Amino acid sequence: MLNLFPILWLTPFGHFILRTVVGGILLALAILHIRQFRTFAPKLRLPVIHNGYITLTTFIIVEIVVSVLFILGIWTQLAALLTLSLSLKTLMWHKRFPEGSVYSKSTYLLIFAASLSLLVTGAGPFGYDLPL
Repeated sequence: MLNLFPILWLTPFGHFILRTVVGGILLALAILHIRQFRTFAPKLRLPVIHNGYITLTTFIIVEIVVSVLFILGIWTQLAALLTLSLSLKTLMWHKRFPEGSVYSKSTYLLIFAASLSLLVTGAGPFGYDLPL
């Protein structure tokens, strides 16, 4: 197969770009959830945790921690697992809680696919993970 850009030494930088973009999207999502905290938390009542403030605070903390792990390249595969669960959670709750689903379903599906790729490939360059 003909490769239009046969610069193979640049290939690992794709993982770096993917990791930092997903981290930036999660950080922006956490900031939006912080801004909507007072309006969204009372509406977020789950079967297990009936207090929406605790649930939303937990989600915000997880989003911030995972975004920092992605941006710095620390424990990328653990962050990818957490992001997989966050994106699945948001895809399932998208219709029930439209206020918390800031992005469209296709965006959360892309975050899921990028996280799955990072789970398999690792951090790439400029990360502190051990190479696979």
